[in-house]
Amino acid sequence: MPRLVPPHSRSRNPPDRTDYARRDFINLAATATLLVVALLIAWTFKAFTESEARQRCFDSGRKDCAPIAAPPRGLAIPAR
Repeated sequence: MPRLVPPHSRSRNPPDRTDYARRDFINLAATATLLVVALLIAWTFKAFTESEARQRCFDSGRKDCAPIAAPPRGLAIPAR
């Protein structure tokens, strides 16, 4: 048998109990996390592509595939 509720206690719209400040913070945190993940994925693909290109260079028999840091040729250290 259905339970009868007096008409004065019925509410058409229940009170809004949403914590909008917390919801905004969670949305911002989720967006920042997804942005970081997207940047990490892009960096990984770029590193993978560069590694593949370097490996193809080595496989072709070349020896100047990877840059080596060296001081510029034109600069000389003055003697005392």
